[in-house]
Amino acid sequence: FRRDLFYRITGHWVTIPPLRDRPDDIPLILEHLMNLLSRRLGRSPLPLPEHLIAQVQQMNLPGNVRELEQLVINALIHGEWHVADDAPQENDSPGQPANSPEENQAIVFGPRLPTPPQAIEALLQEAERRYPNNRTRAAASVGLSPQAYANRLKRIADGRQ
Repeated sequence: FRRDLFYRITGHWVTIPPLRDRPDDIPLILEHLMNLLSRRLGRSPLPLPEHLIAQVQQMNLPGNVRELEQLVINALIHGEWHVADDAPQENDSPGQPANSPEENQAIVFGPRLPTPPQAIEALLQEAERRYPNNRTRAAASVGLSPQAYANRLKRIADGRQ
């Protein structure tokens, strides 16, 4: 960019709040995505039941519209809706994994304690095991953004931890 053009562009900011702060927009976005993606995939659109919309409105949706798009694509491919309940619990703070009895269990260590990189690697492997084929949920389960989660996995794969 030319320097003067850069300053002109940066003088105009548009802030779009995340979907979790705009639950009333979710039904419209789902309907639009269903129509668009059903045509693109050559499938019949699926109905959007009220209970499904209410469930999606309660989700954290760290991936925003892209996460909704994946929900719709998955529904069109399988011919039915599969929405996991990841609504935050009362004691959850934003960006933290939902509390469930399984997640509140103590970690059991062997006779030797793992190093921090080994503990992180084991944690990410467990998230991958619990949420195969769903990196967004796996990332949320360990309190990371999908981007940070992917970066950690890449560092582990590269041996950099």
